[in-house]
Amino acid sequence: MSVADDIAAALKGATKDLHAEKKRRERDARRVYRPRPQPVDRVTIRDAVFAVMADAITAVSGDGTYPFDTRSLYYQVRPRIQRYTSEKLEGSYFSQALVVAYEREHGPIPGHYRHPRGELHEPHRLYTSRPVVRLGTREVAAYQFPDHTFDKVLYIEKEGLAPIFDAARLADRYDLAVAYGKGQPAEAVRALFERAEAGDYRLFVLHDADPDGYSIARVMAEETERMPGYSVDVVDLGLTVGDAVGHRPPLEPEAFTRRKELPWWMPARLTDLEREWFEGRLLTQAWATRRQWACTRVELNALAGPDLIAYIEAGLERHGAAGKIVPPPDVLTRQAVQRHRAAIAHIVDAYLAERFDTDALAETLAAEFPLDPDADPAEAVAQAQTADRAVWWRTAVDGEADRQVDDADEPLQARLVELLEERLQDQSGRS
Repeated sequence: MSVADDIAAALKGATKDLHAEKKRRERDARRVYRPRPQPVDRVTIRDAVFAVMADAITAVSGDGTYPFDTRSLYYQVRPRIQRYTSEKLEGSYFSQALVVAYEREHGPIPGHYRHPRGELHEPHRLYTSRPVVRLGTREVAAYQFPDHTFDKVLYIEKEGLAPIFDAARLADRYDLAVAYGKGQPAEAVRALFERAEAGDYRLFVLHDADPDGYSIARVMAEETERMPGYSVDVVDLGLTVGDAVGHRPPLEPEAFTRRKELPWWMPARLTDLEREWFEGRLLTQAWATRRQWACTRVELNALAGPDLIAYIEAGLERHGAAGKIVPPPDVLTRQAVQRHRAAIAHIVDAYLAERFDTDALAETLAAEFPLDPDADPAEAVAQAQTADRAVWWRTAVDGEADRQVDDADEPLQARLVELLEERLQDQSGRS
């Protein structure tokens, strides 16, 4: 083979390799850029949720039989929207935005409730024996404000401070109900404040000296997207940045990283020092998708127990809210009469129990008027549970025993009179 033939063969091989490389690149390009078929959504995810909401509510409630929370409703909505959209429905978006928007457009969803976030502690609970009220939508809706017990309500964003308040008896000394929450107030707390203001209660809020704390103070007083039209007169007790630096000694600030933009309304309401603390220093590039800022704050926990109580007391004094409740004269008189009669009744009961041995009288009557031996307690239980499956066996048995005593009421009372007369005669004979 000549040199010319060798060169021609080499060129042919190179050309073949180049052609193969070109084909490979075209194949790869098609693999990378070939458009994949995408599902076509007929409606937005919001419209899809609104379209299925009524059906989902009927399903989750058993056609209005059962109450339901937001999470349970979400699990009924999520599969139903797939016939309208292929988008994924996030639980947080559903609960925080879509349910709120739906209720704003259609009114409150019957049977829908939100879980309690916090508690309401009334003052004088040891005396009144009233339980702590959990701050959920159902609990707040059912709550009845007690008469002449407190005239002020304080919302505080930290449940962990309750033992300090209890030790200082702050609520008792100021006739103050305290609502302990977890950060941003739930709608139930704001509904409670709305009702309280209508009842002529004074309202206060206590929070950290940071952007979230200042936001809590605003949310407790002003309307938001979730509660349009909400507006109550709430006194902001702090903690403010000015109070923190003006404390003696000054409260030690701490650094924190802010990962979200300040609310649009906040900068205009801040002092120069507050703006310096809360706006902080940008840690990421200005164009970054998720920006972060190095900021400064002071939390309520920086106040030692005695200082925290003193701070709140000073705020109540400053706003003319340190007074105690003294009801009108007719209420005081009625309470005095009721207590007077109760005290005398207690003395009467104690005297009669000691002189006539009422325990022995009850034993005698029980022996003389025993339970009907033909009445089978098991049959009473069976009958009661047939009528209402929810009945407890103890309730059924107690009901049967009460029925038998009621049926024997007249002879029982007559025999009791005889026994009392006998004891009186015995006592007269011994005197």
